[in-house]
Amino acid sequence: MRTRAIASGLATLVFAVAAAAQSVSVTIRGTVADEQDAMLPGAAVSVENTRTGGTWSTVADDQGMFTFTGLDPGEYRLHFSLAGFQPSRTTPFTVGVAQQVEINTILRLGAIAEQVEVEARVPLVEPRRSTLGRTFRTSE
Repeated sequence: MRTRAIASGLATLVFAVAAAAQSVSVTIRGTVADEQDAMLPGAAVSVENTRTGGTWSTVADDQGMFTFTGLDPGEYRLHFSLAGFQPSRTTPFTVGVAQQVEINTILRLGAIAEQVEVEARVPLVEPRRSTLGRTFRTSE
């Protein structure tokens, strides 16, 4: 009887471990490239769960690849950015249980913006003229 109880307990433990090994989490991976298909290492990538508002961030590796693992099934949106390029984001997409999704994106060159601030001041002394001036009143 005792042997049966031990065997039953071990069987339950084996099934529990096997069930835990089957993950329900999702993986989102992909690449970031420019318009000439050159990979963009260092691009900032973030994934947003559109229902909960939770976000996770990473940086594209040397081959322009990124990976998010251990996410819950749900609806997500990816955001991409890199200096010199226009930021980009995907439309929301749904990822199911234990699904692996690959999203490859292309970043377009951004407009180079330059801001020049000019401060205008009126000089107290006119350095190019040597004339004297006087104000006359009608009482003089």
